[in-house]
Amino acid sequence: MKKLVLLILVLGLFSSSLFAGQMVSFSKSPDIVISIRINLHSRNSNCVSGFGFCKLQFTSGIENHPAGPSGDLSAQVFLNSSGQLVVKIADSDLLKYEGGKSMVYFKDKNSVILKEDYELGSDLDKALGATAPLVIRAGEYKLTYEGGFYTMVFPQ
Repeated sequence: MKKLVLLILVLGLFSSSLFAGQMVSFSKSPDIVISIRINLHSRNSNCVSGFGFCKLQFTSGIENHPAGPSGDLSAQVFLNSSGQLVVKIADSDLLKYEGGKSMVYFKDKNSVILKEDYELGSDLDKALGATAPLVIRAGEYKLTYEGGFYTMVFPQ
């Protein structure tokens, strides 16, 4: 009977994460993968032009934020086994985001250049299990493309 109750509790926890808009999911590795919303413009332009991380927003609860001309871009973030921050963006979402205008920074590129530092914030830091504030520093970073996803890795 105890095993049955435990099984029901575990299944309940798993199914509730599926119905929560998949805001938090677990990858094949023990890393925690967080779904976020990104504005890919420069903060110096009030988030309306240029390229950079103007806003990375972690939200909780059931929310529907489709990528589109006026919405922010969907992405995933996690800390890899080396403690580096990884940002993954689906090419299909980049095509939807602002009519695909940001693809110029990704398609056929092997690096991205960020001109401004960006601090993730305490909510994302805690959700990712970081022990110190996570900051994406200005600089040039390797960009890879595999399986329909662009991936950027930021040392911490």
